[in-house]
Formats: sequence, structure tokens, C-alpha cells
Amino acid sequence: MFFYHPGTSIGIIIGGPGVVLSYTMEEKFHLIGGLKIPFGFLVHPDFSGIIPILFTMGAEFSVSPTMNLFMNAHIGPDIYATSGGSASEFSPNFFLGISMLL
Repeated sequence: MFFYHPGTSIGIIIGGPGVVLSYTMEEKFHLIGGLKIPFGFLVHPDFSGIIPILFTMGAEFSVSPTMNLFMNAHIGPDIYATSGGSASEFSPNFFLGISMLL
């Protein structure tokens, strides 16, 4: 069965402009930083546009030639534009994971 929480929003993030830089420290450690603006749309409960302005920072460590561990943070304001006006809120996003080259 499908469970729906009344406070859930449904939408799509399209992506968009951004600048992300990577700096290699030694051979296996990379520092990442930049700015992303991945705009998108919400379609439920109301139609609205989203413009997040996210400052990106993170690190990546090569465990083996085909596997990397990474930790990224995207932090900044989300700007919502609806027919009734606009609003903004703070949006922290943190990612931790493993990437593998195929």
C-alpha cells in the first residue's frame, strides 16, 4: 500500500548553472567547493518554482583505483515562488557515500 503524508511535496529538480572546483591534495585526496543553482518545480500540493542557491563543499578520498569515499554538503537558501507570493528557507543537504568506477 502507498502511504502519503499530508506535508509531502512532489516535484522535479531540473538542474542548472553552477561552478564546482576540485583541488587535489596529494594523490588520493580531493577537496571540492563551489556554487550550484539547481532550479525546479513543485506540482503538489500547489504549483511553485524553486530556486536553491547552494554553496557546495566536500572531500573525496580514493580507497582503490576503482573506489572512492566522498562527503559533500550543499548549504544555502531555497527560494519558493508561487501565485500567492514568495518565501525562502534554509536548506542544508549532506551526502556521504561510496562511488565506484566501472
